[in-house]
Amino acid sequence: MNRSWQRIQESDELVKKIYQSDERARLVSTIPGFGKFLSVLVVTEIADIDRFPSVGKLHCYAGGIPFSDHLLLVLPALLRA
Repeated sequence: MNRSWQRIQESDELVKKIYQSDERARLVSTIPGFGKFLSVLVVTEIADIDRFPSVGKLHCYAGGIPFSDHLLLVLPALLRA
């Protein structure tokens, strides 16, 4: 077995262990289209969700909303919608 394949298998095993031990990852996996890998990625990337004071800040961090000065003006209206 070559080294690359071995590393892939090690990564897969790590993802499985994290998924099994992290309730948040299992919860995220209930979203359609989110499997084990993506769920673990989301949970480990976000870490402590309380560090985001609003949904908009999380959305900007995740790249869902590009940040701009204009966004600061319209974000309150978007969050009320």
